[in-house]
Parts: sequence; structure tokens; C-alpha cells
Amino acid sequence: MEAFELVPPSEDPVPDRPDDATACPRRAAAVEAGALELDSTACDWITVRAPSLLKVRKGQEVELFFFHAPLAAEEPAEAVMEIRIGDEVWWRQVAQIPASDAFYEETLEAPAAVEEGDAIVLHVHNHGSNTYTLGHLRVP
Repeated sequence: MEAFELVPPSEDPVPDRPDDATACPRRAAAVEAGALELDSTACDWITVRAPSLLKVRKGQEVELFFFHAPLAAEEPAEAVMEIRIGDEVWWRQVAQIPASDAFYEETLEAPAAVEEGDAIVLHVHNHGSNTYTLGHLRVP
């Protein structure tokens, strides 16, 4: 998890980045108890990346554990959470805000092969001060 870094706005691979989305401070992404936590207090469009540490075959099972704390905003809104590798969206969830905390423990089928070093991209956007956590993305 320590390899994840914030993606500069000019390099963000997630489409439809709003023109007014500000660059996030370092504290928007931090490793807490071995998991990657994204905090939208200072910015509402967060994209981080890390190189894959191993190869994955197309169709291979990959385990995901992701969660968010209760989601709040001044007005009803939407939270989008996604994981991309290359041009493929591997996982995407949309939550209506306000929302209770939620846990996503899923087994995904790799939609494409991954080489060691390929960028794994985690993205979240929402309105409000909320936290999202990637517990793991691993091959069983």
C-alpha cells in the first residue's frame, strides 16, 4: 500500500475530471494499519496509483476488500469509487450521499492481463468530507 501515490491532475487517467477539481494535498491519501485511506476533506476528486507487484492472467480471480465510512455532504450527492488497470475499469461502485458505511468484499475476474509494473489506479470522487479505504486487491 505504501507504493500508492497521488496522481497529478495533468496525468489523471480518469475521464471527465472537472476543470475546478483541485490538486489534492498529500494527506488525502495515507496508509493506516496496512490499508490505503483516501480522505476527501480537502479535495473531492482523488486519484492514486501504484505499480502492480505481480502478473495476473486474464480471467484470473482477484480479491477486493474496500470500504467507506458513513458518507455525508451538505446536500444529497453521489460518491463514485473505481479501480482501473490500463484502460480497463476493474471495479466501480456508486453510492448515494448520505449513506451508511459499506463494505465491499468481492472476487473479481480479471478483465485483462496485468504485467508486473502496470499501474493500478484507485479513484474516488464525491462531495463532502468522507473517507474510503482499500484494504486489499490481491490474487488468492
